[in-house]
Amino acid sequence: MKNFVIMTMLFCLCIACTGCGSSDNSGQLADQQTQIAALQADLAAIRTQLVSAQGQGNTYSAGIDTAIASLTLTQNSLAQLTGQPASTANTIPLTTASNQVIVLQSLADSLTSNTATAAAGGMTGTKDATIASLNATVATLNATIAGMVATPVLMSASSLTAIVSTSITVTATFPASLNGKSATFSSTGGSLGSTSVVIASGSASTTFSSATAGAFNIYAVQGAYAGGMAVYVSKAPDSFAYVVNALSNNISAFSIDPVTGALSQLPGSPFAAGSYPISLTVTPSCKYGYVVNSPDGSNVIVTAYAINSSTGALAAIGAPVQIGSNPGVAPFPFPLYRSTVDPSGLHLYVPNFMDSKIYVFNIAPDTGMLSSVAGSPFPTDNYPVALVFDPAGTHLYVTTSAGGSGDGTLSVYSVDGSGSLTPIFGSPFVRDLASMSLPANSIVMDPLGKYLYTPTNDGKIAAFSIDASSGAPAPLMSIGPNSGDPLDMIALKIDLSGNYLYSFGTNVPGGGDLMTSTAKASTLSIDRATGMLTQVGTPLGSAFYNLFPSLTMSPSGQYLYGITSAGAISIYGVPVSSGALTPVGSGAAAGTFPIDIVTIKIP
Repeated sequence: MKNFVIMTMLFCLCIACTGCGSSDNSGQLADQQTQIAALQADLAAIRTQLVSAQGQGNTYSAGIDTAIASLTLTQNSLAQLTGQPASTANTIPLTTASNQVIVLQSLADSLTSNTATAAAGGMTGTKDATIASLNATVATLNATIAGMVATPVLMSASSLTAIVSTSITVTATFPASLNGKSATFSSTGGSLGSTSVVIASGSASTTFSSATAGAFNIYAVQGAYAGGMAVYVSKAPDSFAYVVNALSNNISAFSIDPVTGALSQLPGSPFAAGSYPISLTVTPSCKYGYVVNSPDGSNVIVTAYAINSSTGALAAIGAPVQIGSNPGVAPFPFPLYRSTVDPSGLHLYVPNFMDSKIYVFNIAPDTGMLSSVAGSPFPTDNYPVALVFDPAGTHLYVTTSAGGSGDGTLSVYSVDGSGSLTPIFGSPFVRDLASMSLPANSIVMDPLGKYLYTPTNDGKIAAFSIDASSGAPAPLMSIGPNSGDPLDMIALKIDLSGNYLYSFGTNVPGGGDLMTSTAKASTLSIDRATGMLTQVGTPLGSAFYNLFPSLTMSPSGQYLYGITSAGAISIYGVPVSSGALTPVGSGAAAGTFPIDIVTIKIP
C-alpha cells in the first residue's frame, strides 16, 4: 500500500492551500484558479491511490485508514482556501469554508462507513464495491470543486496575528469599477465589525476580533470577485523575559512567543531601573520583582517592582532599601549581587560583595514591600556573589571569592521559617571556586536537589552531590565546558527535566582582552544516578563579546536565552531528546551593557 505517497501528496496539498495575502508581500498572492486546479489534481491522485488499494490483501484496511486521515487533512486545508462564490450551475454554493468542510466531511463519513463494511465483510466483492463507492464519491467532489469560479481579490490585514479581544482591520481590494457596490464579509469564527461594506476607492474594510484563541478565515465577496485570508488569534502573552541593562539604567522587557521562542518588545519597554542596575529576581508568584543597584559605588540598594499580570509591564513600588555600602569601589556594574527569593516567596536574599554579608528581607505578600528579617544582615565568607536554594527551601548555597588567593568557597546555611540563616557544620567548604578577578557569579541545583553546579576559578564547572539530610556538598568532578577547555566567565542553567546543564561563557584568546572575547554556549548531560557531567556536541560560538554572561530558559523549557555585553540576545532551541542546542537566531536587542536576564510565566 502506498501510504507514504498518500501522505506526501497531502503534505503538498497543505502547502498549496495556505495562500493568504498581506499588502507588503506580493509572493503570497496565489492565483485562486491555480490553487483549485492543484486541488483537483491532488484529489484525483488520491482516487488513484484508493483504486490501487484493491486486491492488496491484508494491507487493504490500513490503506483505507490512511486515506481517511489524508482526506481529513484535505478538509483542514480547504478550510484555509480562500472563499469562492459558486457558479450559477452549482446547487451547493461554496462561498465559505463551512460549506467546503461539509463536502469534505461527507466524504470522510462515507470513507469511514465503507471501511467498516470492508473490514467486516472480508470478501473481495465487498472490497470491490467499497472501492467503487469511494471512486464515485471522490469524482463527485471533483465535479463540485470544478464549479467553483471567481476572480481573486487581494486581502490584507493590519496584522496577521492578534491577541484575544483585540481588533485588527481587514481590507479587500476590488476593481474601481465596483465602487459603490457592497462587499460581503464573513468569517469562520470571531466577530466582524460589519458584514456589509460599501466599496470606496477600490477597497472595503472591516474589523475582526475574537474572544477565543485559534486560526480564523475571513472572506470578502462581491459578485464574481472573492478573496480570503487566515489570521491567528492567540491568548494574551503570559511568558516574559527581562534584561537588566547596567549602563542604560533600564530593563528591557519582552513577550515570549510560546511556539517560536521569539522575543517581542513590550509596550513601554525599556522600563527605568535606577542607576547601575545589576540584577533582577522575581517572586514565584511573578507578582513582584527586585532590582539591585550600585548607583554611586558607595551604596547598594534594592528597589521593588510590581509586575502587571496582563501586560508584563514593570512599575516601581515604594522607596529603595539600603543594603550596605561598597567603600572605595567605583560605580562599575560587576555582576556581584545575584539576589534570590526563597521557594515560599516570602523572603528576599541579597549578597553584598564588599561587606561580606547577606541581607534578608520579609516580602509582604499583598504589597511586595520589604522589611528586614531579625538578625539581618548575616555574615558570610569573603565576597559572596551568587545564591541558590534547594527545592525545599531549607538550605541556601552561596558562592564566595576569597580575594586574590583564588581559594573561593561554597558556603551553606540552614534556613528557618523566619528566613534566618545558620551555617551548617563544615561550612564554608573550600573548593577553589572563584577569585576576586573572576567571581563565580552563577550557581544552579538540579530539580530534585541532589546535585549542585558552579563555575571554578580555573574556568571549569564543578559538580557536587548534596547530602539529603545535612545539605552538605561533596565534590564530584570538574569539567571544561568548551569541549574540555575552560572558559573565563560562565553562566549556568539546568533544563526543566534535570537531564542537561547549559553553560554560556566567555572565550578569551590567550593573552587577549576581555573586550574582544566571544560567547560560547555548551551542553552537558547530567547522569541522574551520579551527577557526573558529559559534554554533548560542539559548543556554539557567538560573534559578540561576552564580558559578563547571563543565561536563562523559556518557561516552556524549549528555548535558551543568553545575553552578551554587546546587547544581543542569543536564542537557542533545546531538543528534548538530545538536549543539544540549535541556534534559532538573535532576539530583539537589549540596552547598553546587559548584565542579567530573567524569564517568567504568569500563573
